[in-house]
Amino acid sequence: MIDESTTRRALLAGAGSLTVGLAGCLSELPLGGDDRREGHRMAGADPARSGIAPARIEGEPSVDWRIEVGGAVRAAPVTDGDAALVGRRDGVLASLALGDGRERWRADIRGDLRAAPALGERRAFAGDTAGHIAAIDLDSGERDWSISDGDTVTAPLAVADGHAYLAAGSLLCALAADGGSERWATDHRHLIAPTFALSDDALVAVGGGSLVALDRRTGGELWRADAPAAAGVPTVADGRVVVPHRDGVTVHEADGGAQVWSVGLDAPTDRVAVAGESVLLGDGTRALSLSLSDGSVGWERDLGGTAGAPTVAGGLALFGAGEGLAALALSGGAERWRVGVGGPVERPPAVTERGIVVAAADGTVARLR
Repeated sequence: MIDESTTRRALLAGAGSLTVGLAGCLSELPLGGDDRREGHRMAGADPARSGIAPARIEGEPSVDWRIEVGGAVRAAPVTDGDAALVGRRDGVLASLALGDGRERWRADIRGDLRAAPALGERRAFAGDTAGHIAAIDLDSGERDWSISDGDTVTAPLAVADGHAYLAAGSLLCALAADGGSERWATDHRHLIAPTFALSDDALVAVGGGSLVALDRRTGGELWRADAPAAAGVPTVADGRVVVPHRDGVTVHEADGGAQVWSVGLDAPTDRVAVAGESVLLGDGTRALSLSLSDGSVGWERDLGGTAGAPTVAGGLALFGAGEGLAALALSGGAERWRVGVGGPVERPPAVTERGIVVAAADGTVARLR
C-alpha cells in the first residue's frame, strides 16, 4: 500500500532505476488487454479514447431514473455495468447502482474531480486538482491505496495492461493497478496541463503546443511534434492522432507526429469520437462528422442547443443537445430520437447493455433505457 505521504519527488526519484530494471520484467506487462469487464470504464470508452461504447442501443430509450448527486459534475461518467461512477466538483466520487440510482458508496478524494476516473477490474482510479490520486475498491468504496503528487490532475485517467496511466501537472506516469507501485514516471516541463490517449505501444500526450509519444512500457520518448495550444483530449485511431483544440481539429500521424490536416471551427468540444472514417464532435450547436482522411465535412446537424461531446454506440452518435441527449445516425446524421435529461449535457454519456448514463453539469445524473 502507498501512503498519503508518497509524493511527486518520490515518484521521480525512482524513475531512473526503475527504467533500467524494467527490461527483465517486460513479460509481466502484456500490451493487449485493458482490464475490462463489462462497461464503459473510462473517458472515451477505451484507452485510445475512441468514444466507441461496447454496447448497442435498441429502440428509443426513456428516462428510467434521475437523481441529483448533490454537487456540480465536470467530468464524464463511467460504469462497470453494475454501477455508475460520477466525480463531483467538491471531491466526492459517488457510486450509483445502475438498477435504481441509489448511492452505493461515496469516497472523498479531496479536491475538484475535473478528470474522469477510470475503472480496472476491482478498483476505480481517480485524481483531483489538488494532486491526490486514489485507488478505490469498486465494491466497498474503501481506499485501497493513494498518493499525493501535489500537481493538478485534470486529464481523464486510463487503465490498461494492469496499470493506471495519469497526467499530473507536467508529470506522466504509469502505476501498477495492484498496489500503486510506479512502473515509470517522466516529467515534461514543456507539456502544460497535458491530456493523453494510449495506442498499442505508446502513450500520446498533448499540451502546451507539443504532441509527444512515450513508450508505454518504459516512458521513454519516441517522438515529439508541434501541436495546437489549448488542446483537448486526443484520440488514437487507424494510425492517426486526432487532436481537438480551441480553434478546431488537427490530425497527426501516430508514427512520428507529422500533421496530416487541420480544420478550423467556431466552438469545438474538447473531445471527439472516431468511428471508422468519421471524426464526430460538437461545434457550438452543430454536431459534425468529418473525414478522418482529409477533414472534409461528411454531414452536420444543428441540434438547437449546445452540442456536447459524443459517444458512439452501434450505428448512432449520441450528442448532448442543450439539456438533453440526441441520437444521430452515423450515416447521414439524421436524428433518430431525443430525450430530455433536465440539465446541461456537456460530457459524453457512458453506454452499456444496461442503459445510457448521462451526467449533467448541474449534478443531475440519469439512466436512459
